[in-house]
Amino acid sequence: LSSPSQNTPQWSKRPPYAASDPENNNNPPLHTASCFCGAVSFHTTADPTTSKLCDCQSCQRLHAAPYQWAALFFKEHVHFTPSSLRHLRFYDTRRRAFVSPEEEEEEEEEEE
Repeated sequence: LSSPSQNTPQWSKRPPYAASDPENNNNPPLHTASCFCGAVSFHTTADPTTSKLCDCQSCQRLHAAPYQWAALFFKEHVHFTPSSLRHLRFYDTRRRAFVSPEEEEEEEEEEE
């Protein structure tokens, strides 16, 4: 039998996905946010390092808008709630599809 920690995907142990308890954190939440339905929520412990507007075709399609505004944070300053992790998906521009974090991690391992 494998222990639960052995079954935990590696990506979920690294920032910003590693579970954190804001009440036991030396850096209290500065900003909190969630998706529209509330399935994914997170907080940051610092202000963004920068922000950008992107008007590439991938962002236009993904956001159904002429451009997308993004605030950029260091990964160590972003903390997802543990219940959010099962809802995360990443957009792979090469495949033009959403992929699970596990698929993203497998692809990273293959490139190494």
